[in-house]
Amino acid sequence: MTESTSSRGMPLYLVLAIITGILAGIWWAQKTPAEPVTIAGTLLSPARPIAAFHMTDHQQKDFDNRRLQGKWSFLFFGYTNCPDVCPTTLFLFKMLAAKLQPELYKNTQFVFISVDPERDTTDVLARYMKYYNPDFTGLTGTPAEIKQFALAFGIPYFVDKHEAGQTNYMVDHSGIIILVNPKGEFQAVFSAPQKLDNMYTDYLKIIDNYP
Repeated sequence: MTESTSSRGMPLYLVLAIITGILAGIWWAQKTPAEPVTIAGTLLSPARPIAAFHMTDHQQKDFDNRRLQGKWSFLFFGYTNCPDVCPTTLFLFKMLAAKLQPELYKNTQFVFISVDPERDTTDVLARYMKYYNPDFTGLTGTPAEIKQFALAFGIPYFVDKHEAGQTNYMVDHSGIIILVNPKGEFQAVFSAPQKLDNMYTDYLKIIDNYP
């Protein structure tokens, strides 16, 4: 009797292909998915692009999107006459910078953006930055430039109406700290009050998981 086609042995290459497929399926089924990064702050995934902006640093140099590329950047919006939140935050920046290893310190910048350009001239900002860390950057700009930059991160602030030349007006602003990644994208936000150990740990986690 002639053996039918259906009863013949299956070709070896087909058998191997089926076995390979089964093993691959088992591997994918057993593979543990990567856990999301958990931090005390809020990690944006994916990171958000930052609209084009222009500011001026305390050395009277242009500061735009290009200055946020190639390094990690911590940003804080405030003003030099602030009695509490701004000094506390900049001291936090100072302590955080001191905890970073030399290579990471070189790849991290700390930026203070004044929302009070009338009083915070580049000279005032230069003295203020030097008090905390001479490597820190202070930014100012026109009211329109500051507003546009703050809106990129959803940062609220309010400057009391005052007469020209008046120096004792109030400014309200957010206590939020922003982290920008080396591509110049909005990567994370840290709400007040921030703690040094949490900021340090969060920063290392974010870097370790950055693509």
